[in-house]
Amino acid sequence: MKKNLIFIYGADSYRSFEYLKALKNKFIDRGLGETNLQVIDGKNIKNPMQLLSAFQIMPFLSDKRLVVVMKFLSQNKKVAGDCVDILDKIPDTSVVVFYEGASPDMRIRMARALQKNAQIKDFLPLENYQRKKWAQQIFKRNNKTILPEALDFLLTRKKGESLGGLIMELNKLCLLNAEPISVSDVANNITAQFDDKVYHFSGVFLKSFSRQEIFRRLDRLRFQGEDENMIFFTLVNLIRQVLSTKEYQNPSAKELMRDLKISYYPALQLCEAKLPSAFLLEKLFQEFFAYDLAIKTGKMKIGIAIDLIIDKWVKIREG
Repeated sequence: MKKNLIFIYGADSYRSFEYLKALKNKFIDRGLGETNLQVIDGKNIKNPMQLLSAFQIMPFLSDKRLVVVMKFLSQNKKVAGDCVDILDKIPDTSVVVFYEGASPDMRIRMARALQKNAQIKDFLPLENYQRKKWAQQIFKRNNKTILPEALDFLLTRKKGESLGGLIMELNKLCLLNAEPISVSDVANNITAQFDDKVYHFSGVFLKSFSRQEIFRRLDRLRFQGEDENMIFFTLVNLIRQVLSTKEYQNPSAKELMRDLKISYYPALQLCEAKLPSAFLLEKLFQEFFAYDLAIKTGKMKIGIAIDLIIDKWVKIREG
């Protein structure tokens, strides 16, 4: 493995680019600006000699120079395959980085060669607990604090958001004249996504005994253009969570968060809801399977299935 050859890629393009930026800054901060830094757009490379020439330029008043080759494998596969042999000719005076914004096709020749010879920096998406820790570090760096329930609400509201998108929302909260940052601060300043809208729908679904109110909330989701497949499977998951809740005697939100792997506010909704018997819930859950089969075989439209589920849910709660 060559210590001066680095291969950076991964699904988490925000963290991979931050790592690359820090690496570039190390060379810039040596006092000569960008004199010993060269960034090459991979799609503009015509042949191996063009790349090798860049690698072999001697550093100016320094022992090392940094050469960054951007998205060579994804944007210039044919030429990249022809350049494998020059990896052995990289001089000790150059640190060479091949950067891909996402996970590259590992079947191509250059990718296999880099996997074998380079230091690998593969940035996988963060797990939920890692995203939480990462967000806490951002707030700490900005001398801000956020209430635990507010952070849970924020990450639920931005579930599925890339770190690049999430960092903009965190920075927005850090500018608020609020200490600590509360749930209402998050609700008033962070744009709602599908999960957040469904969260409010779920709250009405669990707590309301009014068929009219539940359908009014559903119609709002439909009017906003939300995917009915997502609504259907959200209801399936919600009933599954309700069934799991019936196994407890007066569960706390923390217990449900831990055991069901859900965030604070969905857990709180389940704790506060007045739920029907486990027998009726299991019967309703079986209805889901029948509807799912009917949808897949084209015998029922998914919108009708959603309406029927809500209707049956209200009926079993009415007793």
